[in-house]
Amino acid sequence: MTAWIYSRVSTQRQVPGLSLDAQEERARARAAADGHQDAQVVRDAGVSGRSMDRPGISHLLDQIRPGDTLYVWSISRLGRNVREVLRVVEDLIIPQQIILVSVTEPIDTSNPVGRCMLSILASLAQLEREQISGDMRRGMEERVARGLHWSTPPYGYRCEDKRLVPDPQFTAVVRELYVRAANGATRRELARWLNDQGVPTRSGRPWHYASVARILSNPAYMGRIPFRGDVLPGTHEPLVPDDLWDQVQRIVAVRSRIPPPARVSSWASLYRCGVCGSSVCISSAGAHPRRTYQCVARLHVVAARRHESIGTPAAKADHWLWESFCRTIAGESLREWERLTGEDGRDAARDAERHELAAERDKLLLSLDRNHRGWVSGLVPEGLYAQVNRELMEALGAAERRLGELATLDDAMSISQTLTGGREMLELLDSRQRRDVLLRLVDHVGLRHNDLTVHWALPTLPRMRIELPRYWSPARNYGTARITYLPATLRD
Repeated sequence: MTAWIYSRVSTQRQVPGLSLDAQEERARARAAADGHQDAQVVRDAGVSGRSMDRPGISHLLDQIRPGDTLYVWSISRLGRNVREVLRVVEDLIIPQQIILVSVTEPIDTSNPVGRCMLSILASLAQLEREQISGDMRRGMEERVARGLHWSTPPYGYRCEDKRLVPDPQFTAVVRELYVRAANGATRRELARWLNDQGVPTRSGRPWHYASVARILSNPAYMGRIPFRGDVLPGTHEPLVPDDLWDQVQRIVAVRSRIPPPARVSSWASLYRCGVCGSSVCISSAGAHPRRTYQCVARLHVVAARRHESIGTPAAKADHWLWESFCRTIAGESLREWERLTGEDGRDAARDAERHELAAERDKLLLSLDRNHRGWVSGLVPEGLYAQVNRELMEALGAAERRLGELATLDDAMSISQTLTGGREMLELLDSRQRRDVLLRLVDHVGLRHNDLTVHWALPTLPRMRIELPRYWSPARNYGTARITYLPATLRD
């Protein structure tokens, strides 16, 4: 193990008794008493201890190894800045188990008293970190309450006087990304387009699809502030309108449910356990293994606590789910059900609801802005401001969720209208394409043993029960399912 001596003075004019030679002489004597005759000396002459950017200390931190001993005249020689000294203790002394010895202070980490002192220093470091973290948290909360962005400016913005302002060099790029995404471009396609166009990133590296994904999912681009899972009103200028941002989010949400082709192995994500509502997975265990849908939760509990098995052959469930879908989309039963229940007249009602919700959302945003301005000007007490702000945000969230639901229904219904009557076209789709269609139209399928209940995302489709045949073979063409449409009064 190597012994090191570190000495430092702040000025070239050295104080008697605290010169580099005096520090090193005292440290050598202590090292010799501990059995270290050839201690390595590192010094910083005329360098302030307020910064860790010192040639000597940098060399020492590079060369010292675990188990070495470091002698200093005083802890203050490591630095005058408490934060920097504590950083050395936490990042170097403690994790690498380096023995730290102060010649003039009761610090020697080779004995219990010294280790106690080191623990005190580590506690001080933790206390300072928590204080800094608390100050930063309060600062962020204050900025968010004032409608200001609290972190690094998003791509397309820059910071002026602690406020977000559009960066003219990149605003057009951001808007074009959203327009292309709304027209169906994927994140990888957008990244390739940016690289082909020579659009620079902040880091200078090529564009990656993950960077594009962050831009397309950041509410800051519609004038909001994302903070701790919430989306709050902001005071900066939006780069994209709300309707365009919402449209892109709907497309991203649909695609997120569809795994890459290489990972498509089953339709399990369509199903939920009809007993407990848990996810469904593929299982192929047993004496005669075959791909069977099973409840994930049931597989992870002891036998005595398991509910009834929902085990159903995956091929049989998938076949009859698709067959029932085709019959529903292409058959007269759907149109008859619509005529009897009046579902075919609900388009106008949804349009009216959409306009009402949009108007309500605009009013809530204005109320949030007035409440914020009143608090900033001192007219609204902080307690009342927080209560009103919370109520308005809850109402705004409910309105935006419902608008999103209506938009999702519109998208799904347009797909349904395109497919209606196209049984021949549906039969040409492969397994992955069929799954992708169902992921857009099906909310979920409740699965029990040989029994499916289909919950569609479309309000024009009745909930459907499919009783699977006990014996079924697609190769031999025997076995058929019983399909029933549940009454409207029983719909979720």
